[in-house]
Amino acid sequence: MRETAENTRQKWLRDPEAESVTAMVENAPDHMIATVYLRFVYQHVANCAAESLARFELTPSRYFALFQLMISPDGQMPVGRISELIFVHPATITSTIDQLQKAGLVRRMASDEDRRIILAKITPAGRALTQQATEALDQNFFGLAPMTAEEAAELRFLLKRVWARLSTAAD
Repeated sequence: MRETAENTRQKWLRDPEAESVTAMVENAPDHMIATVYLRFVYQHVANCAAESLARFELTPSRYFALFQLMISPDGQMPVGRISELIFVHPATITSTIDQLQKAGLVRRMASDEDRRIILAKITPAGRALTQQATEALDQNFFGLAPMTAEEAAELRFLLKRVWARLSTAAD
């Protein structure tokens, strides 16, 4: 069954309007098809990111944790907040920070205001590696290389609108 699903995905990626794919989804609601395309695009972008980051010995989770620290005003933030920002489970972020600390890319320390809160702080080596990895991702346009700048801007606009509506609906 997995092979059949992969074959269908490959056909869809080559030709989203292929007869077999169209027949499979001709009665499916647009929202469902949009979700399927989002999954395919996400998987493609995630695969491109993983490939680009592998040469830096970074996983996407490690990269995004480092990136959040790099763009924070003082290069540090609570580990729990990183977990929220990169959408990973608290147990996963603990392991991620452990690995980054072992590699000398972050330091872990207790907050001065509340010793129960554990902070992660990016090191100079972590900052340099994150910058290099970001440049490598940018060379491949973060997995969206086939898109024009205008298409990427349009996609950004549409996804931002979808996210805003979903966020509002969740409240």
